[in-house]
Amino acid sequence: GTSITYNGATVAAGAQFTGVHGVDTYTKTAGTETVLEYELIREDASEAGYSNQWSMFMQSIGYQNSESSAYKPSGYSDVIGWGHDRCAMFSKDWTNVAGAGDPVGKEILPHVTPYPGAYLQRSENPTGYRYLLNTHAVPLGEVYPGTSNTHLIPQANYGNCEDSGGTDCIGANGHYKSCKVYVPDYKVTSVRDAGNNQVRVELDRRLSHNEDAPSAIANIALKTDGDHSREAYIEADSTGAANGGYRKDENAVVEYLRTFIDGSATQCGQRIGDMGPDADAGGGWDTSVINGSCMPRFYFTRLIPYVYEDNNADYNTTDTLARTDELTWMETILRAICEGYVDEDSTNNQRTFDDTGNTNINNCLGYACYDKRLYDWTFEQLMYAANGKQHYRALPDT
Repeated sequence: GTSITYNGATVAAGAQFTGVHGVDTYTKTAGTETVLEYELIREDASEAGYSNQWSMFMQSIGYQNSESSAYKPSGYSDVIGWGHDRCAMFSKDWTNVAGAGDPVGKEILPHVTPYPGAYLQRSENPTGYRYLLNTHAVPLGEVYPGTSNTHLIPQANYGNCEDSGGTDCIGANGHYKSCKVYVPDYKVTSVRDAGNNQVRVELDRRLSHNEDAPSAIANIALKTDGDHSREAYIEADSTGAANGGYRKDENAVVEYLRTFIDGSATQCGQRIGDMGPDADAGGGWDTSVINGSCMPRFYFTRLIPYVYEDNNADYNTTDTLARTDELTWMETILRAICEGYVDEDSTNNQRTFDDTGNTNINNCLGYACYDKRLYDWTFEQLMYAANGKQHYRALPDT
C-alpha cells in the first residue's frame, strides 16, 4: 500500500500517527494497507483508556546435560522453573534430611518446597528469605583453588577474610553481590514488532552484571566474528581473578546463548551464587552433579494502570470507566503483596516482652527479647483495618 487517510490527514506507508479519541476508522488508498500498533507500552492513559506498563524480573536455574540425570532440562530445568531461587539450592541450613543434625533454619523448609524430607533441589522463595534466621552465612575461610569437591566461595577467598580487607574476601563478597535481597524489577520501557516474527523489548537499564563483564556485547558468537562477542564476554566475566566471576542476570543469558544457541562445546560452569553458600555433599551438592544456573526465566508483571486525568470533577465521555477486570487485578496484586508487610497492631497485641530470665519459645534468653516474632498482614485483616470489612468496598460509605 501507499497511504491511508485518518482524521482528515494522509499517513504514508511506514509512518506513525497517534490515534484520536472517537475516531476509529481510516480510509485505504490502494485497498491493501494495514494499520498496526507501533508501541505497546503506554506510560500515560489516553482519553477513556488506561495506561499499559510492565515490569520484569529474572531467575535462572541449573541443569545437567545427561538424559540419565535428575537435572536434565526436560525433567528439571524446563519444568521446575517458577520461583526457584538458585541462591538457596542445596542449602544445608534449611534442609532437614537424615544426618543433617539440627539445622538452624529447618522451620523454613516447609515454606519453600513440597519435599521437606529431601535435598533442597528446588527452593521456591522470594529473595528476602535468603538470610532468614541468620542462615546462609557465607564461608570466610579459604581453600586452595581447584581443590576437589570444595565450594567455589572459599576457593575464591585469599585468606581468612573475617578480619581482612576486601581483597581477601573475593568469594564471600561475590556471593553477597550475586544473591542480594529485594532487587527492584526492571521496568519495560518499550515493546515493538521487530519483524521476522520477533518482538523487541527494551528495559530501563542493562541486565545486572559483575565488574568483569565487558562494557558492550554484540549479537555474535565468536571472537573471530567481530568485536564484543559472546565468547569474549564469557572469557572476561567468568575468570574470577578480580571479583569471583559470580552469577548475575546478564551472564546467565549470555552463557545460555553461548551453550545452547551457538553450540559451544563447553557447558555452563558452576559459579558463585549458583547455589546456597553452605552447599556441600551433605546437602546433595558436588562439583559435577549439576551445571551452572544459566537457563534463564523472564517473568513479566502488569502494573496497576493509570486512568485518564482530565483535571476536573465532571462526567465526560473521555473519562475512564471502572472495569471489573481492573478491579479484580488490583485485588490480586494486593493479596499477593500484603503478606510482605508487618501488621504492627496485631504484633503489638499478641506478643509480650520477655523479662523472666528464662529461655522462651524463640530460644532466646529473657531480658533481651520478645516471646513471639512479628506478624504479617493477611488480606482479611488488612481489609478489616482499612474499612471494617474482611473484603474491599466497591463503594464508599458516603
